[in-house]
Amino acid sequence: MESFKTHVISERKFVRLYEDEGKYFVELTANGYAVKALAGTTLKVAETYYLEIINKLRDGLSMLEALHS
Repeated sequence: MESFKTHVISERKFVRLYEDEGKYFVELTANGYAVKALAGTTLKVAETYYLEIINKLRDGLSMLEALHS
């Protein structure tokens, strides 16, 4: 059986894109909790998913900042 190592491709403050056993995952972390989601089987698809999550988080933070202004 072939052994794979987890390889972190990109990491931001709360979001991480990594490869594990030939599949790509996005992991969101906050307050000691983590949510892992399969992002795809190709890097191109996974990167698109990863960037979309980052953009959604950024939009949400912008809305929260606007509410507190």
